[in-house]
Amino acid sequence: MITNTDAAARREAFERCLLAVEEAITLRGARESIKVLIDAVAAPSSEVQADHIADERKMEWLPIETAPKTGRTVLLGYPNSAGKWRTVRGQWMSEAYIADYWEEPDDVEPGWFETSEEADDVPNCWRIEPTHWMPLPAAPASSAGDQEVES
Repeated sequence: MITNTDAAARREAFERCLLAVEEAITLRGARESIKVLIDAVAAPSSEVQADHIADERKMEWLPIETAPKTGRTVLLGYPNSAGKWRTVRGQWMSEAYIADYWEEPDDVEPGWFETSEEADDVPNCWRIEPTHWMPLPAAPASSAGDQEVES
């Protein structure tokens, strides 16, 4: 799927390419024209690729020992009992958090919990033992073509 950012980058690359061709034809010989054209096409492509590589690095699984224990919601991952990778949304719940927010906090130890919230339901959570984590991705940027969902 091509995002608005990808489309804008491609449009910009095409416009630079056209300008380079126009400049090359009017100001330089054929050999220099080809070099200018190749440079114009290669630069935007590598910039877009660098942006995607940087985004992918932000979304790498990290060891659970490095995860924030602040109550912040993150993605958690671990192999399930069948050995298949499982990804869930969850958070660290401290002793204080459990005491303040749980209806029956007795005998509940601090730790990692998978969390689930539906619109009108009471939040649910389950104790898990994740091995890895990563931050939640940013919400999609709204664009002129996006329609707002009514609540």
